[in-house]
Amino acid sequence: MWEVMFWPIVACVLLPWLLVYLGLHVVRRGIIFIDIAMAQMASLGICLAVLFHLDLQSWTTFGIALGFTLVGGAIFSVTGKRASQIPQEAVIGISYVVAAAAAVLLLSRAAEGDEQIKQMLVGNILLVTPLEVWKCFALFVAVGLLHFALRRNFLLVSFDRDAAYAKGLRVR
Repeated sequence: MWEVMFWPIVACVLLPWLLVYLGLHVVRRGIIFIDIAMAQMASLGICLAVLFHLDLQSWTTFGIALGFTLVGGAIFSVTGKRASQIPQEAVIGISYVVAAAAAVLLLSRAAEGDEQIKQMLVGNILLVTPLEVWKCFALFVAVGLLHFALRRNFLLVSFDRDAAYAKGLRVR
């Protein structure tokens, strides 16, 4: 039993620390559903890898999913800075729906698409591999170091917008 549960437990211990910190910024900025939209962007990248018959455990697939996630983050960053009648949560919701629909369309073109759709929607932490845990941990450390280096600006933008505006930082 220990062999089956070891890597899921390691993932549950190593990964949440950054998610809690980022969650504080998300809640404070009022962009609550950005997490599922970003996850759906990553899923869209994985669906593209499935369509091209790439190994889902490869660095190429990981890079494609990360690239789609970064593009989604860039889109949300740009839409958050503009003055508009459309709230950013609406843009996030629309992006989620478009990415989910595109993922289903991509997987409908793949032979194993039905199984991949089910896996994308449900997932299973018990099937996490050591390579996945270490790849995610390395990415989390990099993002954590970036946030640590720029923590004053990030905290100002999320928790004290008036001071951030006075300092010349861009806020939405």
